[in-house]
Amino acid sequence: MTPAVCPGGSYFDDADNRCYPCTEYGPHCVECNDVQCMACDGNFEPVDDGCACPPDHYLNATDNCLPCTGFDPQCSKCDLPNNCTACNGGMVPDGTGGCSCPPKHYWDDLHSNPPECVSCSIWSEQGCDECDAHGCTKCPRNLVVISGDCE
Repeated sequence: MTPAVCPGGSYFDDADNRCYPCTEYGPHCVECNDVQCMACDGNFEPVDDGCACPPDHYLNATDNCLPCTGFDPQCSKCDLPNNCTACNGGMVPDGTGGCSCPPKHYWDDLHSNPPECVSCSIWSEQGCDECDAHGCTKCPRNLVVISGDCE
């Protein structure tokens, strides 16, 4: 056989002069050579040993890649439908499957473009324990919130 006779979705192996299906690299591999999968069906992407969901998608029970942003718009990587493992905009996984700003930060979608987590330290030299887009909302011990500042 020659490589020209192998049907689509298969590759020619010079070692034994045979055609092999690309599905040897996994059920979603549709284009390959004797070394690797080069194209996958659906929204799967080629990886070293076959096909996988893109980083911002997860594999559901019916073998489809679905976007992580379906349950949290800031989720950039997940391993299950409701379990973010990485987030956008400086957010971090919050332990409940979603994303939130780290402690002493707030989500600024008023002044930042694109929106991002901003440190509460911009509101007070003393530092805030919690804040929002208008200033400190909770201060460290022995300080009180006065007009968005800790004094």
